[in-house]
Amino acid sequence: FALTLSSDSGYIVVPHCQGFIFPVGDTGLDRIDWMCGSWSYGQRPYSNSYLPMMRFYGIVNRNSAMYVRMEAMYDTRIQFLGNEKPREDTPRLSSVYPIVLSSMRKLGYPRKFVIEIIPHGSYVDMAKKYRKWLKSIGMYKSLKEKIKELPSVEKLVGSPMVWMGTGYLATTRAPEVNPRYTGSERLTGTYKTIPDMLRTLNEAGVDKAMVIIWGWERYKPGMQEPDHWPPNEKLGGLTEFKKIFSRQLRKRFPNYILGFYNIYNDMYSDSPSFDREKIIKNADGSLSESGYWHGGLAYVIDPAQYRFFAEKHIEAYQRELEALDCMFYDNFLGLRENYNPDHLLTRSEAAEIKRSFIEWTVGKGVITGVEFCADWIAPYVHYADGAVGAYGWYFDEMMQENIVPVPLWDLVFHESTVNYWWHWDNYCLLYTSPSPRDLSTSRMPSS
Repeated sequence: FALTLSSDSGYIVVPHCQGFIFPVGDTGLDRIDWMCGSWSYGQRPYSNSYLPMMRFYGIVNRNSAMYVRMEAMYDTRIQFLGNEKPREDTPRLSSVYPIVLSSMRKLGYPRKFVIEIIPHGSYVDMAKKYRKWLKSIGMYKSLKEKIKELPSVEKLVGSPMVWMGTGYLATTRAPEVNPRYTGSERLTGTYKTIPDMLRTLNEAGVDKAMVIIWGWERYKPGMQEPDHWPPNEKLGGLTEFKKIFSRQLRKRFPNYILGFYNIYNDMYSDSPSFDREKIIKNADGSLSESGYWHGGLAYVIDPAQYRFFAEKHIEAYQRELEALDCMFYDNFLGLRENYNPDHLLTRSEAAEIKRSFIEWTVGKGVITGVEFCADWIAPYVHYADGAVGAYGWYFDEMMQENIVPVPLWDLVFHESTVNYWWHWDNYCLLYTSPSPRDLSTSRMPSS
């Protein structure tokens, strides 16, 4: 689907993160150059492809809309293509189309795309149509149904997400990869500061909240995943950590949900559990890399191995902690093929394994959420951190662009998942002070 400023005044619709439209008729919106990683100006084209969070895209123009639903989501990307603000004599271009990926280096199976014209339609009509289709194929579960299955989920409704950053902020020295990775280390707080943070929050009038503890792991955050347990000794160890999740503290804050995050997507070479056979292999036999994070280079774990790590962790959590409510899984949505001859895995099979893993977690009686979200996981999780927000992955200094965020995700899933802005976006409560007696010392939104 394509539009040009010289003849059209509509927009394309892309369901990435919360969703966005790109209008061609408004020349006052002048910058999209960050999309290809450059801050320079010019007339060159830009392009980016996305793993869609919902399997549709569309276009609106001249009092009508055209909508495409992709019934094979896992092996499809959405390509967004256009140019920057043109000169007066140069048309602005904007287009969106699918890229069909191979499945284990073959087409693999038939791919189906359904195209519909919606007279007088808009992105809202597309979202409503898509929501109706999900319900028709049994891929939609309401929040009321989820609460019926796990009553504690009702506490999520109306609860802000509050990250309490106690622990070490540390990085492996690697300025050649990222200047932030300097080998620095600093303490932002210990487990003993958490009750004080909860009291300060409550005294400010926040009578209910979902509190996620960040930086609690056995070594340092983002350093030795997937090995999390036991809690960091320098921060107070298991003795102090247990006090955070005690029934005694729960009685003081009965409407607070308490939890922490786990990462089972990443594996570092210095992790005690490092095992090459538990890492996804590329087609050439090399190990699949997640990226270079605080702890250095991380590899991508085969999702079939998540349970291997999570079972011993959750067993320890529920044995040692009296009142753990919530689990948060980071870096969860990526789907990669595994060419390990001992465990070949397509993207579709990887999605099914991850769904099963979430169902298993919920079956343990734990409120469960993921970073970002997608329609194939939405029926199984209770909340999504980053499904909404201006652009999800992009920091706030990059948001003053001419891609216009629209609430596609909320239009479809507002009755199914509790949706939070990504925890690095503007609208997140993030405590990092060891003694936040005064709320003015904490990072909080102004409204």
